[in-house]
Amino acid sequence: GVGMACSTLTSVLSGAAGIPVSWEALPLLRDHRPVYSAVESGVESSSLHLYHATDGAEGWWVMGELDVEGPGRVLARAPSWAAAPPLVQSSWRLEGSQELEGWISCGAEADSKQRNDDAGVHLSVLPVPQASGFYVETGWPGALVNPRNGYFLRQSSPTRWVISEHGQGDAALLYADTASEDNSDPRRALAHAQWHAAFGGEWSAADVRLTAASTEEPLLWTAWLLHSGGGPALSEHNLGGESTFRLWNGVSAPLLSFGTGGLHPGPTYQSLRTALSHCGYHGVDTAQAYHNEQEVGEAIRQFHPQGREGVFITTKVWPTDLGFHATSAVVEESLARLGSGVVDLFLLHWPFCYAHFEWMDCSQPREPHGTWQASWRALEKAHEEGLVRAIGGSNFDQRLLPELLAHAVIQPHAIQNWLDPSHADDAVLQLCRDHGIFYQAYATLRGVMAALTEAATSNVPVTDATPFALAQVRRVAGKLQRHPAQVYLKWLVQQGVGVLPRSGDPDHIELNGDLFGWQLPDQVLAFLNAVASAGGKPPQEQLLNLDFLSLDAQVGAEHNHRRHNQRRDL
Repeated sequence: GVGMACSTLTSVLSGAAGIPVSWEALPLLRDHRPVYSAVESGVESSSLHLYHATDGAEGWWVMGELDVEGPGRVLARAPSWAAAPPLVQSSWRLEGSQELEGWISCGAEADSKQRNDDAGVHLSVLPVPQASGFYVETGWPGALVNPRNGYFLRQSSPTRWVISEHGQGDAALLYADTASEDNSDPRRALAHAQWHAAFGGEWSAADVRLTAASTEEPLLWTAWLLHSGGGPALSEHNLGGESTFRLWNGVSAPLLSFGTGGLHPGPTYQSLRTALSHCGYHGVDTAQAYHNEQEVGEAIRQFHPQGREGVFITTKVWPTDLGFHATSAVVEESLARLGSGVVDLFLLHWPFCYAHFEWMDCSQPREPHGTWQASWRALEKAHEEGLVRAIGGSNFDQRLLPELLAHAVIQPHAIQNWLDPSHADDAVLQLCRDHGIFYQAYATLRGVMAALTEAATSNVPVTDATPFALAQVRRVAGKLQRHPAQVYLKWLVQQGVGVLPRSGDPDHIELNGDLFGWQLPDQVLAFLNAVASAGGKPPQEQLLNLDFLSLDAQVGAEHNHRRHNQRRDL
């Protein structure tokens, strides 16, 4: 059997009759998920089981009766699309009664909340993307199941593992041979195995990445075991702590990502070549509506020194595809276009399709009555099945974000909204900070670039309102030997807000990417915060005192000036 996984579970649910309960996996699946039978339940019924049930966009793990005729009496349940009970992140409830404090663990004592890291494995299968996702143990010896579609990861012989559509037989989508017959732990057995997939009727080497699936933080992957010999995983180690935001589930997201909205496929590819090859970007923001996901995936694999593993990919579902089934289909389609077995962050692009916005083209929705609430369930399902590392929303305002927080079983990891130097989003930003949610700002430079260009070529009096603020930023930038756009981006990044600058100009791409290793003084941050909150006009037109810049800042500015001069000389 597969000794690493959870053949025996223990549940502890305070207030439930007969608890604690031990559970053993059966050779049976429901919703492509394992079914467990109570060993000593203390309950009169001998048909007490732990299984998964669905109703449209809702999914639950259920503790109750189950026999050949189907489900019976339910004792407790938890809303969750988790691949296995130890991965459930929501609260359990007694049926028709109160919420319970409880957990289900594998390999742990009944009086302990300790969980191990052996809930299963995650595979990212590039040539056969539908085979990607979590694989968790079943009651069949030597077999794990993918809850996404029921595919099996199983032993077909003592030294061969296969991925197949069935739990038995010789037919397989992929196979890997191991060096020994000790296959009690597939993570160890397959760590350095070469996978093969069928292409055109012949078996060819395939790129498959395998990681452990932690029960405590299911999508915090500390290492990718790259069978293709690639580089390390995207992590705080190779990004640097200053340049990342640690999501509440432990995943590290870059504070700087390259935006691709509005760039056509060809220019997107060339711009990404500059950003990924020469300028050190570790994040790329794309979307279904940008029509460039395929180019983004190809550019990442081609140009980033670490390939896919070095880049945090964000993409989004367009509001014409709201609804559980429509959004689920979009997730699959985006994975295929990106050529990846997993997306790092998947967002709802807009909560509604607004018919009066012609550019949204709401005339042909995939689900006519689809809602963002149902789409959120689809993203939760994709997250729990290992297709998405983090989920969130875009364009959720101070009214809608609380509704999302109340609706979510899995709290959003990120919110992406419009925020620029004359348009603050203070209420949503504070909500995000209160809940540990990563705030990303889009269109940060869109409204000021023309004004910056104009201010740089004319004698703007510093006593005017908005020009006054621009002139102050120009003074700070000059003192630090920086571009004003860098000051605006640094203003947000230094406060833990992500930015997504977009450009097709190689020089601008490099400038926008040079945001780390230097700091803005607190006085500048406070000034820009006040200007943004006041709609672009500083509450008081008082010149910033730039004498506060420390010697370290001035030395750093001089170093930056010399470095840029050397680049121009080259």
